[in-house]
Amino acid sequence: MCFAVLSTVVLLWTPLTSGAPAVTVGAQATTLWSHPDEPGAWLPWWNSCGAVSTSLRVQWEAQLKALAALVRACPVFGEIRGYYPELIGCVQSPGIPSDPYFASVALLIWPTETVERGAKGEPQVKRVWRFNQPGGDSRGTLRLLVNSTEGIRAWVVGEDKDGPLYELPKTTREIAGFPLMGSLLFVTAPNKPPLFEPIASERARRWIIDNLKRQAAADASILEAHQRAYEEFIGPEGRARRAKAIEEAAASQRKPENQEQARRHAVAIDQRREQDLKAATIPKAGSPQARTLERLAQLESRLAAMSPEERRGPAWYQRHADGVRRLDYGDIVAPGTAGARPLVVPNPSFFDTSLPKTAMQLVSVPYAGHYLSSRTTGATELAIVVPATVVEQVDWRAVAALLK
Repeated sequence: MCFAVLSTVVLLWTPLTSGAPAVTVGAQATTLWSHPDEPGAWLPWWNSCGAVSTSLRVQWEAQLKALAALVRACPVFGEIRGYYPELIGCVQSPGIPSDPYFASVALLIWPTETVERGAKGEPQVKRVWRFNQPGGDSRGTLRLLVNSTEGIRAWVVGEDKDGPLYELPKTTREIAGFPLMGSLLFVTAPNKPPLFEPIASERARRWIIDNLKRQAAADASILEAHQRAYEEFIGPEGRARRAKAIEEAAASQRKPENQEQARRHAVAIDQRREQDLKAATIPKAGSPQARTLERLAQLESRLAAMSPEERRGPAWYQRHADGVRRLDYGDIVAPGTAGARPLVVPNPSFFDTSLPKTAMQLVSVPYAGHYLSSRTTGATELAIVVPATVVEQVDWRAVAALLK
């Protein structure tokens, strides 16, 4: 599967009304979205499939066009003004041979200033804009991802030898009966296995224990380095160097009384240095290093006391309110604990491997966060409201009917 990071931005949407004025921010937006009442039109379908055979291209294009038709059927496109919508299909062969192909249908909302008329009068995106996002950023783009869970990369809280561990977000609402988990809408065929499966409590606890062990080992290595530095400082060669440095400090003064003062000052510095080096070799009570060792001992004791049934039980993860260190993870707690969330992994049984790799089995939609961007200020109300309204208006049950 393909993974990518998504932001989680909450969007409040309102239906688009014809002739609604565009809310522009910045000079670029004013230029690009300067004709909010101009009639728009659909741009031609664009197939951007990768290096796949002609037969696969034809098969996938038929499937992706079926998805695109359900997008075009949304009432929001009953009257198009101030923008030009475009649908682009893309399919890619999977990186893992056993995985199904993954594909997408992208809806792009182009400002009028980015579109021109061709020789036959047909609308087309200006060449200078074709490989840029509409309006210059990711707003105004909606993607329907096929056979991909790329958005869940944002859920990763850690990784062990078996792979990433995901913190399942809350289902904030349902759209046509399909769950919106965080900022991802998942559409599946009826009677499919669950998309995710719980991580066993033992695996989750060992994930934290192993990371704490690595931190404890790093702490021990630092203490060993301090110990070597201290032993070198108080050893015969170290003492000789120190005595020489003290006498050189005294000799730097011409007057005898100044020499003695310089010697006493150098001795005091030397003694403080020895005390500091010695103190660095001793773990301090309450220090981050000491807390790591204490917590490691506690977690190992808890795991040792768990029954086999408890070890197999689902893991829920409760983050620390304020982490002491980077590797000071939260706690694995009982299912349903307030403030905790389940730890999951993608269910390996979700995709039916007996089906052709070209079969569409899942549609996931990054909703809100993927096209709201803080990087620029070039989007208008049209670029935000139209994609949001499409998510609300698509017949997702008809989409599910296309899936295997």
